[in-house]
Amino acid sequence: MCYFIGLNIHDNRTMEKPIKNLFNKWEIEYETSKEGIIDFYFFTSWIESGVANGLIAINKEEQQVMLHATQSTFVPENRRKEVSELLVRINYDDYLGGFIMDFEDGHVGYQCGYIWMQSDVNYLNVIEKYFIESLSKLNYYFPAILKVSYGEKGAGQVLAELIHQVDPTLN
Repeated sequence: MCYFIGLNIHDNRTMEKPIKNLFNKWEIEYETSKEGIIDFYFFTSWIESGVANGLIAINKEEQQVMLHATQSTFVPENRRKEVSELLVRINYDDYLGGFIMDFEDGHVGYQCGYIWMQSDVNYLNVIEKYFIESLSKLNYYFPAILKVSYGEKGAGQVLAELIHQVDPTLN
């Protein structure tokens, strides 16, 4: 699973400390690396449904921040149609972003975006909000994606069980 947050920033030096503070606040271990004009922060976070790995990249030249996190699963080829139906149903009313699937290798992910405006004084709160909400969506829907990927149930039944607490023995 993955998600992206793209942020335009006017001064990349202001982003290094807040990103480190975010990791420290949530007790997330991270390592840093640098490649040309891009600073990378690699992290691992435990969520209820497993481990989320990812990175935050700061592109100094383009003045952008990108967040990418994964919780790996690959959908078998014979279940990709059913999983794509599930993802469409989940994405229908998602205001943050949406789940995606690569039909070549079956990798499923979540992505969203946010463009920071210089006039937005609360951009650090927005980064944290999107970080938390995206991990929450990843955590909430990951078991449903696995049930459709590796089980015999369809998208409608799995969502009914998850969202509406429908007893699966009644179907």
